[in-house]
Amino acid sequence: MKSFIYFIQLLPKYRNPAAWQEAENAAIQAHFNYLKKAHEDGIATFVGRTDLEITEDKNKGLVVFQAENEDAAKAFMENDPAIRFPLMEGELLPFRVVF
Repeated sequence: MKSFIYFIQLLPKYRNPAAWQEAENAAIQAHFNYLKKAHEDGIATFVGRTDLEITEDKNKGLVVFQAENEDAAKAFMENDPAIRFPLMEGELLPFRVVF
């Protein structure tokens, strides 16, 4: 297994709290559940986000996870409900754990 990281960020229109309706709230809950299960299953080793308001341009999240190869890693990221909705955009990179 190889380590990967993806950074996620809200699409600009969702940085406005008024843009959030029932569908967006359902997508973010599904995103949380997706990553929680991946963590419980040992796929995601670290999941977190900046402690900024959603209105901030620098507000981001990240997921460190394991996958067989880059294609599997891309599929894992693209299956994140927040990216599928699309509520967020993601950037996938290979990752090396140092400690």
